Amino acid sequence: MFTAEFKHVYSAQLNDNKGRIKMTNSTTKHEALATHLSLTPCQIQVADNTFRSGSEEYIVLGYDQAGEMALSKADDHIQQLLADTELPEILQKHINLDEAGNTLVEAKGKGHWLGTYDNQEHIVDDWHIYRVA
Repeated sequence: MFTAEFKHVYSAQLNDNKGRIKMTNSTTKHEALATHLSLTPCQIQVADNTFRSGSEEYIVLGYDQAGEMALSKADDHIQQLLADTELPEILQKHINLDEAGNTLVEAKGKGHWLGTYDNQEHIVDDWHIYRVA
């Protein structure tokens, strides 16, 4: 019979079919980032909503929060493009601003909008990890 300690270590080592580490137990943001970086949680500093390991900074978000934040950044990008570009009024009428942000996030992925350092998204358990510096 497995001990609880062994089960915890073993469950943290499982990989899904995309090569991502999949935790079978409930983890915190801190623990998820530590797993991703192959560190212990005590090796990661926390400040506000940012995690730091050495000179590297990360944000760790839930699925819904990551989607909302990526959509917000994509929408801001579209608004900035429209403000900086003199599109003919006829073209502006044909741009569905409600869908444009969703389209950009789907096309480029959340990592493009949130992983400002390397445009990557890493998923550990249900946490989405983005390097920002």
